[in-house]
Amino acid sequence: MQIKPLITGTIQSWRHLLVHNAPEGIRMEVPVKCFYIEHAGHKLLFDAGQKPLNYQQLPNADYLVKVTDQQTAAALLKQAEVPLEDIEYIVLSHLHSDHSAGLVDFPGATVLLQASEVAGKDPANFAENIQLVTGQCDIYGDGRLIILPSFGHTPGHQSLLITQDDSSQLLLTGDAAYTADAVNYDCTPEEYRRKTAYFDTLKALRKMQNNNIKLIYSHE
Repeated sequence: MQIKPLITGTIQSWRHLLVHNAPEGIRMEVPVKCFYIEHAGHKLLFDAGQKPLNYQQLPNADYLVKVTDQQTAAALLKQAEVPLEDIEYIVLSHLHSDHSAGLVDFPGATVLLQASEVAGKDPANFAENIQLVTGQCDIYGDGRLIILPSFGHTPGHQSLLITQDDSSQLLLTGDAAYTADAVNYDCTPEEYRRKTAYFDTLKALRKMQNNNIKLIYSHE
């Protein structure tokens, strides 16, 4: 099995939203990662990364996107000589644009997404080929790549539990937690503090971490 992070630009935010006990008013730039995975002859992505924006951002926004055409997931895979048409699945953690904008570059891939993430919406608005899942899903039926619901950040957020060749495990968290400080100190933006499901997920992530599952964050 091969797992390769792809850094699709950065997001500039406020440090106190991401770092425990950080003072307000200080900017912090964090990566925006998606992940390329090869397993048993299959090629897939966890998230699709962000794309350059076609509008002007407000300079004091909480989240400022910084990405070039050369930093998209598609561009990075081409540089690595991975044909885009070889990507079989894209496991999409959620529909926020820094994780999903790159879908347009992979029209042949099947997008795996929680049904609760698109409740009341037309899935065709997000990708050409969508397979909705409900709860846990073992992608290839061999226990190596398992989608786990990690609701809270969004109604249908999901993460990916990976069992590597040496039997060690890691979890691609998506935005279930922005950074390790979110898990270790409940450090999170105010907008999520009233979401019970979000803190239930943080508790579950702490339990996994205590059970020697390595947590891999999309923004750290």
